[in-house]
Amino acid sequence: MLYTTITMTIRKFRDEIFHQTDCQPVGQRLPVYSVNNSKGVGIISTVMDGFSFGIITLMELNGNQRFAYESIDGGHRKRALWEYLNNGFKVNGKFFSELSKEE
Repeated sequence: MLYTTITMTIRKFRDEIFHQTDCQPVGQRLPVYSVNNSKGVGIISTVMDGFSFGIITLMELNGNQRFAYESIDGGHRKRALWEYLNNGFKVNGKFFSELSKEE
């Protein structure tokens, strides 16, 4: 098999995979500017409303690279997720750190 599909939570992705992932490799589309980060807010709002934001595709790298994974698809979603989890912008008037456990 040429690929493996793994389903994981955002928490697991954040804690175990994200810091090992190059989200801006050569060939990945560059971030898109949007007024008031409306693109990032839209991505996070989708998840907070209980919808999937789609599949994120990574390639596992072999060797002694700086990263263990490289982004193939979902760069905007990964970057928006990381920025929100690190309090880079508000969604529904709240930073990530201001959310209750239920939220």
